[in-house]
Amino acid sequence: NVIGGSGITANANDIAVDCTVVRDSGAQTIGGVKTFTSDIRLGDNDKLSIGNSQDLDITHNSVGQITNKSGDLYISSTACNTDIIFYSAIGATPTEFYRMNGGTGNNEFSRTVCVKKAQSTSAFLDPFIKLQPTSTTNGTGVTTMYMSTTTASSQYGVSLNAWRNPTDNQAFTIKQHIGTNNGYDRLTILKNGNVGIGTTTP
Repeated sequence: NVIGGSGITANANDIAVDCTVVRDSGAQTIGGVKTFTSDIRLGDNDKLSIGNSQDLDITHNSVGQITNKSGDLYISSTACNTDIIFYSAIGATPTEFYRMNGGTGNNEFSRTVCVKKAQSTSAFLDPFIKLQPTSTTNGTGVTTMYMSTTTASSQYGVSLNAWRNPTDNQAFTIKQHIGTNNGYDRLTILKNGNVGIGTTTP
């Protein structure tokens, strides 16, 4: 046998390579950690498959695609107080559309949010937007949506508020917030259907 360099063995007319040599064509199983000091490039229709059963594929053919075929798909940033940011191009300009803010804990959309689906015949079973608490408190627990009218963190804006089985019969209110967390009731709907504008006891 003649050794033709690390990982290459020549024996008569046969030449064999082991897993320490990276071939430029053909299938090959490679072990160990490999460190690349330049780009790794795959051509169109070539696929990066990850997992024992090709569980996750990354490919490009006119469109980029990530395909997860086993279990949940996690996108995570474990560095403290860092964001996950999604960009898309408007024309030729990369534009931020969505940010998961690791500092504030907020999900922040930078562009208009448009929910598009067919209309349904049930407001409860098939709504366009649904807010649902993970726990409830009769009378005092509130499910709310807040619309701020300032770029600051101060309490200026309008909120929509709904209560579960309210003991004071107040089931829904529209509140105006002028420097206050509690806000001022501007429209009130009671459990019995009475509606009050400027009063909480219609």
